[in-house]
Order: sequence, then structure tokens, then C-alpha cells
Amino acid sequence: MIDEKLLNLLCCPKCKTEINEKKMFLLCNDCNKAYPVLGNIPDMLIEDAWSIEKAKKDKYMHSIKI
Repeated sequence: MIDEKLLNLLCCPKCKTEINEKKMFLLCNDCNKAYPVLGNIPDMLIEDAWSIEKAKKDKYMHSIKI
């Protein structure tokens, strides 16, 4: 779970729009990206992002290790 203050500061690195938290991901509905959260650290690298469809298929869970 991302701290609410941090979540309010973050935006999608690709399109700069608002993101929302869903289980183990931060989602950008504008560009269809799901950024994994590792522990409580968001991985906001565009090349590490999943599609929202893939994240949804995996029930917004991942097994990525830090």
C-alpha cells in the first residue's frame, strides 16, 4: 500500500496523468499502463510497466521480488 501523500504526488511517467492504486499496481487508464509496486516502492519505469489487461488477468497481483 502506497502512502496517500506519495500517491497524490505521483503521475504516470508516460502521459503525466493521474494514477490510481489497485492491489499491487499503480494504474494509468489514459495510456493503459500498470506500474508494479514492490513492497511499498512503486516501479515507475515505463519499460517495467504491464498492460492493465495483463494486470487484471493476474488479479492485480505479481510475484516480482525486490
